[in-house]
Amino acid sequence: MVFSKEQTATNLRALRTLRNLSQRDLADVSGVSYESIKGYESGKSVMSLENAAKIADALDCSVDALVIELQITA
Repeated sequence: MVFSKEQTATNLRALRTLRNLSQRDLADVSGVSYESIKGYESGKSVMSLENAAKIADALDCSVDALVIELQITA
């Protein structure tokens, strides 16, 4: 299975906004830098497994939810 930066960016943005968090809020809660969060959401950076786990924990979701195509509704 191949994971795309674009899908991860879309999922991350949707999950973050669903929880009413700004990128800075998510950075603070997850311990992942704001610059990294911004890069992931723009599709310019590839998320490490370690950061994916931190972000998933902060968003109360699975790592799969960040990288697999999902039907996310607000």
